[in-house]
Amino acid sequence: MNQEEWNNQVNHPLQSWEWGEFRSKRQQVDRQDGMQVIWTKVPFLAFKFGYVPMGKVPSDEEIKRLSNLGRKRRAIGIRMEPNAPKDSGFVKLKPGRNLFKTKTFIIDLTRSEEELLKNMHPKGRYNIKVAKKHGVQISENSSSSGLNSYLDLMFGGTARRQKIYAHSENYHKQMWETLQPAGMAHLFTAEYQGKIIAAAMIFTFKDTAYYAYGASAALEQTPRPETI
Repeated sequence: MNQEEWNNQVNHPLQSWEWGEFRSKRQQVDRQDGMQVIWTKVPFLAFKFGYVPMGKVPSDEEIKRLSNLGRKRRAIGIRMEPNAPKDSGFVKLKPGRNLFKTKTFIIDLTRSEEELLKNMHPKGRYNIKVAKKHGVQISENSSSSGLNSYLDLMFGGTARRQKIYAHSENYHKQMWETLQPAGMAHLFTAEYQGKIIAAAMIFTFKDTAYYAYGASAALEQTPRPETI
């Protein structure tokens, strides 16, 4: 199956052909039955653990074939993270750390700006007004300088300040180098008083844009650019 055929049957960037190409630079990746499986070596052991991020809900037969693949890869388990609503009726198990956050908003971007603002939380509308009043400028900067600004904000402050797991700087660079040329990754920056104080990495796949990563500066008086 080629790249176009694969992407036609999946519905999330973490199952895209391009994401598999990125992860294959770091780990073994298999594509089977419309599911992309990423294998991680278990430290100090000769075994692996599989991960299917934001994939489909497999049938019983597909699960059997997935189990066979796991045995072939000497896996001790495979984690499934279906791209499905929380109230889908599946058995609820205690979740681990998701690669994409489970608490998300789906926004219809075909609506007017007025409609979008009207449906926002009042605090969100307020933060946007404050940022605009202070002259915060938002622009797309999907260049090498934009990437450097994003990395500086992420690893120079946000990850350490908020104590979040943000992978490594090299992980983000490899991800960008694979997804950006394919038109799937975009960087937007917020500039205030001549300085970039926030950046967001957005993934696009088919007709949907995904807020993937964000970073901001720790200022004493910041006009909340991350809200915009």
